[in-house]
Amino acid sequence: SEKKGKSYAISESFTFPTPDGCVLDGQVVSEVTLGDKLMGELSNHDIKATEVFFSVASSKIATREVTMPAVKDDQIKSIVETNASDYLPIDTSKYALDAILLERTDEECRVLVIAVPNVIIESYIALADYTGLTITALDFAGNSQFQVLRTIDGDGVNMYINVDTDSSSVTFVEDGQLLLQRYMPIGGDDMICRYMGLKGMEDSEYISALGAISETSDDIAPTLRQKKSAVEDEDDDSAVHEEEDDGESDGESSYNYKSDDDDDEDDDDSPVVEED
Repeated sequence: SEKKGKSYAISESFTFPTPDGCVLDGQVVSEVTLGDKLMGELSNHDIKATEVFFSVASSKIATREVTMPAVKDDQIKSIVETNASDYLPIDTSKYALDAILLERTDEECRVLVIAVPNVIIESYIALADYTGLTITALDFAGNSQFQVLRTIDGDGVNMYINVDTDSSSVTFVEDGQLLLQRYMPIGGDDMICRYMGLKGMEDSEYISALGAISETSDDIAPTLRQKKSAVEDEDDDSAVHEEEDDGESDGESSYNYKSDDDDDEDDDDSPVVEED
């Protein structure tokens, strides 16, 4: 990257597969293996920079948008640290806190409070120490995305969807201001593995499945509809058997399992439990 004023411009980028078992939900669990891989890739691309920015995505990172009276910028973080336990249900001694000013008016400030587990921060410090790199900044992936999205021109409210391997995020931006950002523990891997299962593909065909999903959805939609139809038929058969067995219970409790593919219409008397 190249420094331009107070910001940086990315001049070159590349990706590489993360070695298995090196990162767990944003936390580096093997700085040696990941560090060797990282330094090897930097060498392959002839990158000799020693300063690094880490942008971390993890379900363990807690965020909350809060509103406070209009105060000076340098007072916001101290207010957040003082009232952190009111903003987030966490043990503040195990988290590092930060605050991002989203919007300011004459009466109040809209602030995004971010709490990152100390164990995650320490894991990246260990990675930097092992590789000899100097950490310039450790950022929350959601903020990194927002800083890019806010530069995109768009009228009114715009929604941006980012799908990663094991998680997804939805960001709403209006006139360069962050309105809402939510993360879901469902990513592209879920869709790809589901597609492979329906097609009877082997693990070694993962890249082929990714390519098929990326190129077109025409082949996927009929397959999913057939799967849903088959499940619905099974449910209809089960309902017939249950009616036949009605009144012949031996006193044992019976439980009905509802898969994600089942029809959304449930019997009014049947409880439905949703997972966040």
